Parts: sequence; C-alpha cells; structure tokens
Amino acid sequence: MIFVHGFGTDQTWWSKITPACNNDYRIVLLDNVGAGKADPAAFVQNRYQRLEKYADELLDVCDTLSVKNAILVGHSAGGMISVLSGIRAPDYFSKIVLLGASPRYLNDDHYLGGLTNTDIRDIYDAIQHNHWE
Repeated sequence: MIFVHGFGTDQTWWSKITPACNNDYRIVLLDNVGAGKADPAAFVQNRYQRLEKYADELLDVCDTLSVKNAILVGHSAGGMISVLSGIRAPDYFSKIVLLGASPRYLNDDHYLGGLTNTDIRDIYDAIQHNHWE
C-alpha cells in the first residue's frame, strides 16, 4: 500500500491508519516535495504549480521500489496525484482509494467548493517556510 498525503500535511497524517495495514501489506510512505522531511531545497515553486510533477516523483518511487499491483491511497491533492499516476502507469496499481480528493481545487464564478487564490498562496507559503519545524 502506498499512501500519498495532501497539501498542508505530511506522511505522519497516515499514522492512525497504517498500523491496521502493517500485517497484511508492505507500507510505503513518502513526503511530497515541500512537505515533512522532504528536502526543502528540492521545492521550486514554479516546478510544482501542477500536480503532474508530483505524479512524476511518485512514479519514480514506484519504479525504484519495483512496485506491482499496489493499493494506492491518496488524500486531498494526494488523491489527484494518485489518479494521474494511475492513468500514466496502471501496472503499478491494482486499486486507488481516494479520500477527500477533488478534481478541482480552485473556486471560480461557476464552482464553489475549492480554495481561493489566497488559500493556495498561503499553503505554498507554509510549504516554503516548512512550518512544522
């Protein structure tokens, strides 16, 4: 099982869930670039304005670990990262579980339920300043 967290969280978000899976599955936890213990220098804001780059990195992890038929669990933006990864490399995954994922994160004139541009800037600012330390 591979767990992909959303923005504003890190891999510790899964700490209450993964113990129930430890006996039956190999667990893979990672921090997306810009979160948790990921190298802060690796986060370059203009490179990570689209989720595809995060999906590239998830697929790199899957390749490095020789993943096959994994259950991919994604929360929030991690859910959409998971969907993009599954579309691009379906052989890595047997199932995708989405928790609070949305195909649209920004509000506009015809859609409310996402974030404002200010919300997004605040999230990126928090990621850049690694507010967990």
